Amino acid sequence: MTKRIRKAAIGKKTTDDKISSSITGDANMETMKSGETKQGSLKQKTNGSKAGRPKPGRLSVTDLKANTIMMTRKKADKPAVSVTKTAVPEVKEPRKSSKKAASKTAGKAKTNRKTAEKPVVSEKPGLKKQYVKEGKACKVTFRLPKEAAPDAGVVTVVGDFNNWNVTETKMKKLKNGDFTTTVELPCKREYRFRYLIDAKRWENDWCADKYIRNRYGSDDSVVII
Repeated sequence: MTKRIRKAAIGKKTTDDKISSSITGDANMETMKSGETKQGSLKQKTNGSKAGRPKPGRLSVTDLKANTIMMTRKKADKPAVSVTKTAVPEVKEPRKSSKKAASKTAGKAKTNRKTAEKPVVSEKPGLKKQYVKEGKACKVTFRLPKEAAPDAGVVTVVGDFNNWNVTETKMKKLKNGDFTTTVELPCKREYRFRYLIDAKRWENDWCADKYIRNRYGSDDSVVII
């Protein structure tokens, strides 16, 4: 009896185990099916959302035309900007000092050449007066041009200031042929004078202050100081 009871208990246990395993398998199957169902719905949602989105970077022909028209209008609406060019003054570079020195040297050389090429011309004849000693005396320079005595060897000035001594006041002959001498005389007086050429010919000063008739029938030159 004991063995039969044990066998019956073992058989019942085995049957219970099979029933529980079958129930467990069915539950697992349902769980797997529900998971598959959820995954399928998620895939459908993802595919649906992807299908509804437009692909980036691709525009229709109508959109391209509309964009082109908008860009053209914006360019047309922009005001034209005029660009004015500002004149830039030219800046001259300063010349070097060496160039200036060279130009000055060249200018001096040209001046010297011109001076050397010019013929020696007689100074303007006439009496030159220089007052000295606070106006109490005057240095008078007498000048006889070479045209008045072209071939003269000796010329003297003779007058009231040397008592008409024909040899006392000799004149110096210059390189241009003129004769000249300077005499200091007291002021506030008039002096008669004449030039004696080679001790034989008289000549008046061409630029005297005035002329006075002498007792020999000719004129004397006069200097007023």
